[in-house]
Amino acid sequence: MFKTKNATVTLLIGCLLNAVTVFGGTTGKIAGRIIDKESGEPLVGVNVVIEDSYLGASSDSDGRYFIINISPGVYSVQVSMIGYELGKVANVQVSVDLTTKMDFELSATVLDMGEKVVVIAKKPLVQNDATAQISSVNGSTIAEKLPVSDINDVLAMQAGFSKDQQGKLHLRGGRYGEITYMVDGVYVSDPFIDPFSNKFAGTATSSDAMAELQVLSGTFNAEYGNSMSGVVNIVTKEGDDSYHVKFQYESPALNESPYHSTDWLLSTDEVKNLSSEEQEQYLDAWKDDNGNSLYEFESVINDETFKDLILVPVLGDFSLNIDGPVPLIPKMTFLLSGRFKNEDGYLPWGFELVRDIMGKVTYKFNPKIKLCATIERSQDYHQDYSHYYKYYKYYEQTGIGAYGLVKEWRNRELITWAHTLNRSTFYTLRLSHLVSHFEFKDTGTSVWYDTETGVLDSSTYLESIGAGGFVQGGTDYWWENESETYNVKFDLTSQIHQNHQIKTGFEVKQHEIFRHYIQNLTKTGAANNLEYYRQKPLEAALYLQDKIEYDYLIINLGLRLDYFDTQTSGWTDMGDIGYVDSNGVYQSNATVDVSPRYHISPRIGLAHPFSDNSMLHFSYGHFLQNPAYSSMYVNRSVWASAALIGDVMMKPQKTVAFEIGLKHAFSSSMVADATVFLKDITNLIGSTYYSRYPYDYTIYNNSDFARVQGFILIVENQFSNYLSGMVNYTYSIAEGNESDPSEGFSNYNASNYYLRPNREYYLDFDRRHVFSANADLRFPDDYGFSLWGFRPLENSGINVVLDVASGLPYTPILSEGQTTVDKNSERMSWTVNLDLRVNRNFRVAGFEGSVFMKVNNLFDRLNVVNVWKKTGEAWDEGNTSSYTYDRQADPSNIGIRRCIKIGLYIKI
Repeated sequence: MFKTKNATVTLLIGCLLNAVTVFGGTTGKIAGRIIDKESGEPLVGVNVVIEDSYLGASSDSDGRYFIINISPGVYSVQVSMIGYELGKVANVQVSVDLTTKMDFELSATVLDMGEKVVVIAKKPLVQNDATAQISSVNGSTIAEKLPVSDINDVLAMQAGFSKDQQGKLHLRGGRYGEITYMVDGVYVSDPFIDPFSNKFAGTATSSDAMAELQVLSGTFNAEYGNSMSGVVNIVTKEGDDSYHVKFQYESPALNESPYHSTDWLLSTDEVKNLSSEEQEQYLDAWKDDNGNSLYEFESVINDETFKDLILVPVLGDFSLNIDGPVPLIPKMTFLLSGRFKNEDGYLPWGFELVRDIMGKVTYKFNPKIKLCATIERSQDYHQDYSHYYKYYKYYEQTGIGAYGLVKEWRNRELITWAHTLNRSTFYTLRLSHLVSHFEFKDTGTSVWYDTETGVLDSSTYLESIGAGGFVQGGTDYWWENESETYNVKFDLTSQIHQNHQIKTGFEVKQHEIFRHYIQNLTKTGAANNLEYYRQKPLEAALYLQDKIEYDYLIINLGLRLDYFDTQTSGWTDMGDIGYVDSNGVYQSNATVDVSPRYHISPRIGLAHPFSDNSMLHFSYGHFLQNPAYSSMYVNRSVWASAALIGDVMMKPQKTVAFEIGLKHAFSSSMVADATVFLKDITNLIGSTYYSRYPYDYTIYNNSDFARVQGFILIVENQFSNYLSGMVNYTYSIAEGNESDPSEGFSNYNASNYYLRPNREYYLDFDRRHVFSANADLRFPDDYGFSLWGFRPLENSGINVVLDVASGLPYTPILSEGQTTVDKNSERMSWTVNLDLRVNRNFRVAGFEGSVFMKVNNLFDRLNVVNVWKKTGEAWDEGNTSSYTYDRQADPSNIGIRRCIKIGLYIKI
């Protein structure tokens, strides 16, 4: 056998995942250095190749190499050199916006030719060049391990996130709507940011179609704009060179909600031990002539009102994903992903229907040019429970009642052209089109209007009629939004030097927005808030980013220029918008064209690795966000009663953020990260009342402000001895003058406008303590005891998520003897929730699958999310209440009850 003096590949690999904001938010990078183990000298000309791809590099005179423009995923990396044996590293993980650092040490030895040394890479614990906090979750973990329903559940597990009373997400003490969502490098956030738009905050895409979900919290590079709190970046998968099929079904809740029963209060601990006479007052308040409750639960699939929306009358969550090569077209692959969901709510009525289909085609012209085309169609119909309307279904059947249905749909098209010019430079051009539609309308009636003028014909509209604390009429507002956005985005990345990576790019977004909103509408057609407009605002941005990287110091420097043009006219003085002429007729003052606005945002981040297991990071930046269009173009007329008027000359909202942190690996599997953060928030959207003759009105303006400070502690344990997990704790104080842009409009008028606060209070969404823990236990093949040849524990797993949070603040109602009370001076009780997912995988006849059970709120804890301000209780307004106990005990004041589901997925 022929032998020669070669090098045994002794691969000492540190996959240091670094938070470098590069590649348009859809790809990652592998980089490192190759040296001779004995001499420490760099090895020149070593070939480094990603298997089953055209991507690769060779080491330079200093032994350094880099490979850019890598889609997120798990790869095998091969190294080779003439006179050296072949080396291979498997299980190399590449994440979006991160750098995987792989250093090789090659030592000389004698081996048989053709022998290969294979090493399994392990994800490193410390990201040595992370200049800010970043987290990521791959799509398979979301789909097959976590006990979650959608991406909002996944985000709620990440450090810095918290939920408000409506379940909407806030990041590091920011308002709802300050988080920007991106899919495949393009913004998909709705520019209206309306209160009901929580379901479609990001995307309805199946988690099986996601390659990775990534969160940039607090501070982020200049590439990202129009966000003050953070960026959620979702990258979808591409089709593979071989065919794959996955079908999944998740059942509806197997246990019946207690709120679906008549006289449900009788089952509560406080009532069931009372005497029958005492229990009488806890029965359902509305009864028929025979004394029977008028409430009866009806599943959405049996409801005649919604039969046109159901399509398939089966409850549950279905998903199907197919990918592979396109037949007869070489170099082209496809991904087809669909999701279909019919789900009843756990409250007395309500439901959600989701329909989503996404198709993605990828064509690789050659190793340097790739074209992707994506089309997605999403629909979400949901009816959210209002206790005020508990009995509306009965009155809907009799023709004198209705309640609104929310219809949201989104159409998304994206074309991405990626071109690698050489080993160190590539660019990406994206052209996208996004249409988002939102409407809230009564289910039992319609409001007809002239599409050109917005004039109403409300003769069929039902007036709300209160009785005994409940309502039998229709809802008193009607809503329709639609936005259409054309987006051009260009990004150029170049590794101009081993220590400098430059990224630059621009983006142009042309919107067309339509809104028709009616509030307090009655049979007469009168409304005190009427909006009807169509506008075409224009946004653009230009950025420049430089990553300066040395072994001991990494610097991210960035500068962003934002351009915004409302393309309309407005008043120069919102306190003087009209006058009464000599004939006694009110006249509006003249408006002027609004000039385009330019704003610059500097960003800087530093990382200092001071040992193999420890590093410091620091970041600072200015982050701007345009006001929501729903507050800029809102009602322009003061003739409406108690008018709320938008100001198209408002400045962008601004956050100046700072953070500093320390990350340290305590062992080969455990790492901790501690970060302190500060946020100074100005020019927030508020509303100010003006007392003017002859009409009083309120305007949206930049009158609100806030300040947030806190720290985050994260402890992560990588998979070891069958167990992996993460614990994070966030302590924060969020203070400001007001919590919501419309608070000034809702709470102040001619009698008390001078009481509007000009100092800081705890904000409505200020959660002082938020704790989240996730543990994942996985058993391999042939594990555990055997029963007649069957091992119950092998290929099984258990995933547990524990969430603990301190209560939200509220302002108590004055009790007898009190004269003053501070805003948000009381707190609701703590919430504790434990979710569980148990699964067992199997292989049968070439199929791979899994059966699972998912339990939300395992211990059925009553977590308070809202209270009566007089008592601080969820279901008791106090002895002086005029409401029945049925009206006081609002089930939506408590979070979701225990919910048990089972499911199955099969892969081919």
